Amino acid sequence: MNTWEKINKTIEGVIFDVDGVLADTEKYQWLGWVEPLKEYNIPLTKKQYLKYAGKQGDVIESEMISEFNLPIEKHILLQKKEKMLIEWFHKKKLNRMKYAKQAVEYFFKSNIKLAAASGSPRDEAILKLEKTGLLSYFPFVVGGTEVKRGKPYPDIYIHAAKLLQLKPNKCLSFEDTQYGVESAKSAELFCIGVPTEFSIKQNFSKADEICKDLKEAITFLKIN
Repeated sequence: MNTWEKINKTIEGVIFDVDGVLADTEKYQWLGWVEPLKEYNIPLTKKQYLKYAGKQGDVIESEMISEFNLPIEKHILLQKKEKMLIEWFHKKKLNRMKYAKQAVEYFFKSNIKLAAASGSPRDEAILKLEKTGLLSYFPFVVGGTEVKRGKPYPDIYIHAAKLLQLKPNKCLSFEDTQYGVESAKSAELFCIGVPTEFSIKQNFSKADEICKDLKEAITFLKIN
């Protein structure tokens, strides 16, 4: 039995990451750090940000404070970033990632239980899903602030599976970063990696499969 056949015979729930999988917002995640870092004369290039993409906000903040030797307490930088993002997301038009709606509808119409698990705060994740027209498909939305440890730790996926009333190994996840994949696999979910321009050079070796986009993933699921 190949991986796809095993997934199709096993899954009862699907848990989607939000940034970079459903919502085309990874650019804003980068720029959300760029702005507060300017106050400390720290330019954060896109290339520099790539190593952080997919990690939980508090983890990124701790690493930045250490790397850039910032004279600030924890949460100050993160709070500024999150406040700025909420303002942006309220004002800006947000686009879905390619084939996001088709992928969500495929599972929704198949009566598969759905949840979204984002490293962002829950209110931010809900706002992004709402603005991309996907919120109504998700009875459960889990934010990074609802668990003790964020991605790459397994906590968020364990919690999401519990909300679905399923064992983690009965769930499939879609992730666009190495750290999201590691989170899902540590929680014992199946995981399909869908790299973006922000994560293409990350290590996706722990994913069960790697697809160029959600359309390719769904096509394989349909034919196996």
